[in-house]
Amino acid sequence: MGADVDNQDRDPERARPTVLRVTSRRDESLGIVSLGGELDMDGADQVVTEVRALLGAGVERLRIDGVALDFVDSAGLRTLLALQAEVSAAGVAFEVAASPHLTRLLELTGLTDILSLIG
Repeated sequence: MGADVDNQDRDPERARPTVLRVTSRRDESLGIVSLGGELDMDGADQVVTEVRALLGAGVERLRIDGVALDFVDSAGLRTLLALQAEVSAAGVAFEVAASPHLTRLLELTGLTDILSLIG
C-alpha cells in the first residue's frame, strides 16, 4: 500500500491544480490570444483552439500575449513552436509578447531565433 501523505506538510501552492487563463480578441487585422498562469500540457489544446479560431476569422497577424504567464514547461514551449509553424504556414505573421520568465526561458533554449518576441 502507498504511504499516507499529511497535506498540512505540503506547500499549498504546490497542492493547487495547474490553471491557465486564456482569452482571445480581434483588433482589426490583429488576433490576440492572452495567456495567464501556467502553460503546460493541460492547457495546450485550449490555446491551439483559440489560435485556430482567429486564423479562421482571417487575421493577418497573430500575437500570443504571454506577459501574464507565471510558468511554461516543455509542452508549453512545444505548443508555441507548433503554433508558430502553423500560423506562418497560413501566411500570417506570428509574434509573442513575453513575460520576463518566458523571455528568459526562450533565451536559455535558443528559441528567440525562431519566435518573434515583441515588447
